[in-house]
Amino acid sequence: MFATVGLIGSGVHLLTLWIFHLMLNLQFISAQGIAIFVAMTSNYFINNSFTFQDKRIRGIKLLSGLFSFYLVCSVGAVISMASSYWVYRAQQNNWILAAIAGAIAGSLWNYYFSSLLTWKDRKTL
Repeated sequence: MFATVGLIGSGVHLLTLWIFHLMLNLQFISAQGIAIFVAMTSNYFINNSFTFQDKRIRGIKLLSGLFSFYLVCSVGAVISMASSYWVYRAQQNNWILAAIAGAIAGSLWNYYFSSLLTWKDRKTL
């Protein structure tokens, strides 16, 4: 289920990146940062509703869970930003390839540590 959410998040990410980078003419690295944040936010809510429905966070804890998710995924976001920027420059500004490479680079970190720390899923160990 986490992989399905990741695919949805990748679509959200690419759409957001397309809007900010191509439509609004924002530099790639800035648009990539916005796209990562939007995808992280949507992934949190989708994961909370479906992937971890047995550990669903509710009420006021939904907000603290979101901040926990942001904190955990911030490392994945840095990994994603660095790797996507490297690919973007190396592949002559191919923003789609760069975004996909960045998403793959950060996703393993995000899955493992958000499962463990945000939803406290000890099966992840």
